Amino acid sequence: MGDELSMSQYNLSLQENTQKSIMAIKKLNEALTAFDRSLCGINTSIKNFQHLAKDLQKYKL
Repeated sequence: MGDELSMSQYNLSLQENTQKSIMAIKKLNEALTAFDRSLCGINTSIKNFQHLAKDLQKYKL
């Protein structure tokens, strides 16, 4: 009986830890997605700045 109870507790603990891990992974995924969007925005800004610099050189402004 004791072994069954400890196994049941172990399985419940394992299930809880698995659920916590899944939630943590989902939050990490959300954070990485937001970071990726930020990097895309920075990349776009850099490209725009490069185009502006080329235009300024072209027109000697």
